[in-house]
Amino acid sequence: LFERLDPNDYRHPYERKVVAALLKAQKIKDLMPEALKVAKEFNDQYHKAHLLQGVLVSEKQFPDIHKMAQENAKALSMKGGFKIYVMNSAQMNAYTWSIDQDNYGVALFSGIIKALSTEELRFVLAHEMGHVKSKHILSSILVQLYAEKHGSLPPVFGLKDNGSAGNGKPDKKVLPTATLGMSHLPSNLTADLLRRGGSNAA
Repeated sequence: LFERLDPNDYRHPYERKVVAALLKAQKIKDLMPEALKVAKEFNDQYHKAHLLQGVLVSEKQFPDIHKMAQENAKALSMKGGFKIYVMNSAQMNAYTWSIDQDNYGVALFSGIIKALSTEELRFVLAHEMGHVKSKHILSSILVQLYAEKHGSLPPVFGLKDNGSAGNGKPDKKVLPTATLGMSHLPSNLTADLLRRGGSNAA
């Protein structure tokens, strides 16, 4: 069903414009190699940390969740390179830190597993896998690196909903900066990224 589905097909139309404009900007293109390197470093780092702190889902451990992840990956036309970690916490939380479909990770807290029905949990897991497919973390890292280097958010955040340049001030129809900033990052990764840049973000 989703074989030919592009992540842009399910973005909000205005978000699609902003993402396209962001990725076309030369200063963003210049930052791409560093952003990809940072994304890989964080991916490796967080896989190791979650393997130590959580339980890796497999056919023997949490087999129902493992089967669900396989089904989701197939439905979303994604590679099966996932590692799902169950974290022992009563929090209702789940997140990802990955963009690499060959080696992506999703954390599910035990609180959310206990509280949700099977189909509700399937939705949560698919939502996080969708972040991987859409490479939302990469957009977040690019925005953060831009802020570190230039001391401001990319000009794309001043775009009006018709695609024209604004006056640099927030407009009620401007996509909130959180959408492409740090909102898709788990809080601990946000802190690590800020520390990495010396907390110079605007």
